[in-house]
Amino acid sequence: MEWIGCFILFWAAAVSSVSVFNIAHANIGGQSQDDEQEYLQAAGGDEANAGKSVYGEQKQSARENKKMKNIPGKGISRDGIPKRDENAPNALIDLTDYYNAGLIGTWQTVESVSPAELKTLTNDLCELPQGIQTFDGVHFDIRGVVQLQGGAMKKEGAEYPASVKDIPIGQSIEQFHTLHATSWQAPHGTHIGTYVMHYENGDSHELNIIYGKHLLDWWRYKQEIFEPENTVVAWTGSNELAKPIVRYQRGNMKAKIRSIVESVAAMNATPILDGRDAAQNPIRLFKTSWNNPHPERKVNSIDYVSEMTDCAPFLVALTVE
Repeated sequence: MEWIGCFILFWAAAVSSVSVFNIAHANIGGQSQDDEQEYLQAAGGDEANAGKSVYGEQKQSARENKKMKNIPGKGISRDGIPKRDENAPNALIDLTDYYNAGLIGTWQTVESVSPAELKTLTNDLCELPQGIQTFDGVHFDIRGVVQLQGGAMKKEGAEYPASVKDIPIGQSIEQFHTLHATSWQAPHGTHIGTYVMHYENGDSHELNIIYGKHLLDWWRYKQEIFEPENTVVAWTGSNELAKPIVRYQRGNMKAKIRSIVESVAAMNATPILDGRDAAQNPIRLFKTSWNNPHPERKVNSIDYVSEMTDCAPFLVALTVE
């Protein structure tokens, strides 16, 4: 009978571990045995310690996070945005007056994150290079985030606008490039947002942002459909919330337990990483190039609009040419 008791205890431990993975926009994924052993050694050599040591190493980071100006679900004050480079060309559109979140510190909601210990870890773009940077051959002015509201985010109490209008362009352009992504998912092909170009003669032209063609959730999913249209994955990286999730899995996941966790995660629409690169770089931004159907006309401004699906799109930078 002793073996039955041991089995029950093991099963209870496995099921209890599932709650760690019931995390909105936090990804998990398989690692090699070498990675697993590396983490086990760092955690003290056994799986029990691996599961318990994840959060302790993040305490200092959590304390630092309290100093951030970002308020989850509410954004950031203007003085939290770095100053624009004085030499930045006009083609790199100045979004200073439209940023409502910073790159460092959680700016989205944390209501869905569990267990409670994970709420202290930042879910941000801290690894994204700031200032004038080049992605896929295009220069961008990267200093903040223009976050729009979405249905899922609104339900969690976030206070972001459904649209940001009259972003000044003031020049004739053949196309413009956006460095952007979204939070939360939508069915492939869903119209989640719109860029509206306003011309000097009073006309306007709408460009639909389609989920699965122009962007995806900024956290990678194991199973997702991506059929890019004038779009590439421009940047990948990680953050404080992602790292302990990856490490926890290295030390605490065996084949049978993994199948249990993935089944529960799938039911809760939790992102699951697929492959080594995804595990090391679970978050990403997309670069989409949009053609102007009337390049002969001067573009006065561009509106950025959410269609209020579950998705909450966000824009990091905009460049014209």
